Amino acid sequence: MAPTALVFPTVNTGWVAEQTGKIRLIRDGQLTDAVVLDTKSKMVRINSGYEEKGLLNIALHPKFSANGKFYLFTADLPLHKTRLTTANSIIPMW
Repeated sequence: MAPTALVFPTVNTGWVAEQTGKIRLIRDGQLTDAVVLDTKSKMVRINSGYEEKGLLNIALHPKFSANGKFYLFTADLPLHKTRLTTANSIIPMW
């Protein structure tokens, strides 16, 4: 697991974002096996070395407690990458 972000939607629960695309549940301070959301099928393949792409951050909507919405920040490389190209950044709302 390569954790990239942590948010707390309620007092006793947290979500940890993994670079590979999963968001896992923390309950009462313990990481559980429960998956809040799995976007792995929409992520680029992550190599075993250092890469700054995949699921990189998560943010709760300012009115999350009322609407349950949150944002994910993901990055992938363009299809025709060269050494000088930058990653495509995507911020979908869920």
